[in-house]
Amino acid sequence: MKKVIKIEIQWVKNRTWGYGPKCNAVVCFDGGTEETIKKYRCSGYGYDKLSTVIALIYNNYLANEREKYFSKKDYFDGGAGTNSYERISEVLGGKLERVYSDNTFDFYVFTKNEVTNEIWL
Repeated sequence: MKKVIKIEIQWVKNRTWGYGPKCNAVVCFDGGTEETIKKYRCSGYGYDKLSTVIALIYNNYLANEREKYFSKKDYFDGGAGTNSYERISEVLGGKLERVYSDNTFDFYVFTKNEVTNEIWL
């Protein structure tokens, strides 16, 4: 059984803050159903916005996985850099891969192979 989250990030120009991520997450559930969530955004400056939207997605869709390795009160925090989430994904038993990147669009895929029938949310 495989679990997949596709992360599509479009970089949108803001007159005040420069470019910021507008992110869609396509979550592929067990059984072949998918859900697209178009609510992940952040603005401002002085921190890593890309890892911030990835942290928001992980907090929403990998909460059960996180609690296997960390305290229930812990959560994923952004601004740490995307490389941190590549390592975090490995700790969770998965893999975060950058499939495509240019000046206006990034595409990442989180994949995890499952051997149990646990509820995944």
